[in-house]
Amino acid sequence: MINIELLSKFYQEEYKIVKENNEINFDAFINNEIKRYKLKKLSFPTLIGIKITNRCNFNCPFCFSSKKNPKDLSEKELLHIIKQLKIYKPHSIYITGGEPFLNSNIFYLLNELKKLNIKLSIHSNGSLIDEYIAKKLSELLDEKDSIQISLDGYDNETFKITRNSNLFKKVINGINLLVKENIYVKINTVVTNLNVNYLDKIYELSSDLGVNEISFSPLLNIKKSEKIYLPSDDLLLKIFQMY
Repeated sequence: MINIELLSKFYQEEYKIVKENNEINFDAFINNEIKRYKLKKLSFPTLIGIKITNRCNFNCPFCFSSKKNPKDLSEKELLHIIKQLKIYKPHSIYITGGEPFLNSNIFYLLNELKKLNIKLSIHSNGSLIDEYIAKKLSELLDEKDSIQISLDGYDNETFKITRNSNLFKKVINGINLLVKENIYVKINTVVTNLNVNYLDKIYELSSDLGVNEISFSPLLNIKKSEKIYLPSDDLLLKIFQMY
């Protein structure tokens, strides 16, 4: 579990690693790591994330994305980003939000990015993916690209506990549609105290869905909560050693 107070003290000399709204300042973090380990800066970035919207149809209590400013990146703003990418030519890009499919400009962005031959990954909750979106994605994406879907429960009840949403069936339907279109699908589970005891069931469900990859990410406890937290290392090791 990340101790925000200690993290803030560690990085407060030159850069504030934690912003006032308790979001991590990733630019400051990277700058400090470069200085701390005396790293040489790369001549170009290998990975770039594009947050195309703050809006989301979920209300996950541990989410780092702030919905106080429900803004989408416009086509003009995305065009500016694309022009910069043509110069820096990163190896891969991930598109995130909020929920990226709430931004109607997402397909414009995907179409322009594929012209640059950049590996793409879209991070989504999966609930908005219908037949039209799945088909459109299959036309735009290639075998290098992927879609990462968040799945923290194995049924509606366990899903609602962590994601605060009743859209479990829509998420599963979205995954099925993506798999049907032969799109590379990665399931990611955020491990918390609320789901640590049924990670095996999430794994079994993901396997049954026929996805290409399954991963487990530790909760970044940026928003302090007594109800949701990352379990101890001892418990995590015990759980994963069982598989």
